[in-house]
Amino acid sequence: MHGLSPLHTHWYYVWIPIITAFVWVGTLLAMLITWLAQGRPKYSTMDGSIAYISDIGADILKPLFVVGCSITAVGFVITLIVERWLRHRGRYAFGLSFLLGAPCQHLPWYRLPPNMRVREKVFSALAVLSSVVAGAGLILLSVLDTKRHTTLHRVFLLVFMLGVWLTAICSVVEVHHWLNIRFSRVDRTPPVPLALEGLPGYG
Repeated sequence: MHGLSPLHTHWYYVWIPIITAFVWVGTLLAMLITWLAQGRPKYSTMDGSIAYISDIGADILKPLFVVGCSITAVGFVITLIVERWLRHRGRYAFGLSFLLGAPCQHLPWYRLPPNMRVREKVFSALAVLSSVVAGAGLILLSVLDTKRHTTLHRVFLLVFMLGVWLTAICSVVEVHHWLNIRFSRVDRTPPVPLALEGLPGYG
């Protein structure tokens, strides 16, 4: 990673979720635009006049649906793994700890703080595992389409939704614990004596 300065190496990691999001949105837009351009055809799997993504993905655009879901699933999992790895290494995204030779917790400009408690590592690991479940569900529901494998498609759709739901919960709990620790440390900061308030640096 010598293409960017230490202050900007975080972009190597930031692009992972950005590209993943663009692929997913692009896949959905391509499928929707194609359906509209074809004159809103009614597929055999449709219950009403509006086609779901699964209905479009089970027809002629199934290859696009499978590829888009697969890239999105892999990118989603990699994003969570990279976040866990960066916290485990205690590194900030732009590498100031290495540049300055100082421990991460002593750097005031970090962007991704390391874990402070074991429970944060546990919830982060659970988030990664849940993302794997969600990714597997997304790939399988695209392969086992609603036209040819209706029951399995709905099962893996539920698996995907539960995986995303658990990932979100674990991530929120992890950040919640980190914020509680951070603000509790701020609250325990000793007050400035009144006699020092008028001195330079003490406001």
